[in-house]
Amino acid sequence: MDSIMIKLDAPMELSLFLFAVARQAEVRPSQIQNPHLLYSINGEMADLNSMVGDTDEVAVIPPLSGGL
Repeated sequence: MDSIMIKLDAPMELSLFLFAVARQAEVRPSQIQNPHLLYSINGEMADLNSMVGDTDEVAVIPPLSGGL
């Protein structure tokens, strides 16, 4: 599991926060912001309009597969 720390001066929407993460991680924004991914903020499911604060923990959850 990789982690990135980003200092926020003010709360922002998750969609904008993910662009900052992509820039710092040197990946395309579409790699961490697409319809196949889920997001959580402080352990609670979130959408791209959710607000992220400086002390929040954001998780990007990839698609899962499995079965019996």
